[in-house]
Amino acid sequence: MYKDWKDSQTEKKIIPMRVSGDKVPIKIVRQYVQWFETGQPAKGTLKVRASHLSLLAGKFPDLLAVTAEDLQQYLSDNDWAAQTRKSHRSTLRSFYGWAYRYEHIERDPSADLRPIRIAQGKPRPAPEARVAEAIAKANPTELVMVLLAAYAGLRRNEIATLRQADVEGKRLRVTGKGNKTRLIPIHPRLAAPLAQQIWENDGSLWVFPSPVPYLRRQHVSADHVSKTLKRLLGGEHTAHTLRHRFATRAYEGSKDIRAVQELLGHSSPATTAIYTLVDDDELTSTVGMIA
Repeated sequence: MYKDWKDSQTEKKIIPMRVSGDKVPIKIVRQYVQWFETGQPAKGTLKVRASHLSLLAGKFPDLLAVTAEDLQQYLSDNDWAAQTRKSHRSTLRSFYGWAYRYEHIERDPSADLRPIRIAQGKPRPAPEARVAEAIAKANPTELVMVLLAAYAGLRRNEIATLRQADVEGKRLRVTGKGNKTRLIPIHPRLAAPLAQQIWENDGSLWVFPSPVPYLRRQHVSADHVSKTLKRLLGGEHTAHTLRHRFATRAYEGSKDIRAVQELLGHSSPATTAIYTLVDDDELTSTVGMIA
């Protein structure tokens, strides 16, 4: 189990506390987390790393006695998707690499873990009919969440942590993964509902303060945003498919992959290309233009 993740300015570290009734080696995990935080990772990344180490400690209570064979078997035995397996491998490499460098262990058991290949993702934009249905079903606060994802391309955590001060006139100042900041023009469809949401929560630091009375000084969680958008969209569509929708529509209108890359906050246009769906008619038209 974990201590509650407190999304506030005074947020404390997440440290795995118990697994299957046994205490996790809190001290070594705390030291690792403190080191990892110096790189200013996204809050979600920190939470994932702590979660992975807690799960590992449930299998191997003495994390520092784990062998290379243990880790190889651990990654092989779990029935995870390739992306999940790759994420766990990343945590193992980071944690044991740190433990070795700082002489907590004599040998890094993760050093020879094989890279995990994953198939390149494909664009998954939420269908326009589903977006329209979500907009129609949403209450005023939910509507702003939908529009921030579909018309500004924000990630679920970026929506949850958006501050009122981040709304700068006709632009949003968004801090995303790796603490990278980008400026996004506010779409006309979003402007009025967003202004109303801020007015309704005048005096709060956040655009979406927690609805729980004694937690009003905190913002809603990323999980809350995710569940809200998934419920409104229905089926397999998620907050991220709204982000894909934004990317696809932005590229359709501009044909400028670099501009879309900047709006999404990606480090590489190759990543952005995964988000932008090109339909068959456009491919046919492009081939027809060849002299």
